[in-house]
Amino acid sequence: LQRAVHEELGLDARLFATAAARARFGPADIGATEASRARREARRLIRAARSDLSVWARARGLVSLRSVRTAKGL
Repeated sequence: LQRAVHEELGLDARLFATAAARARFGPADIGATEASRARREARRLIRAARSDLSVWARARGLVSLRSVRTAKGL
């Protein structure tokens, strides 16, 4: 996961990958804490990815997603 995020987006996802792995495969007593950390890191990664996109690219993605959603509703 860390490598895929880095290769596709050029972002450092080490903290996210570590927290997600600990939440899933770590001891039960730290699972909830690590899951919260993984969600925070995911939000950070999404913000970072969005900030790298131009306004035009973000608008184009929104239109593209709406097209998919409309097609599924048919």
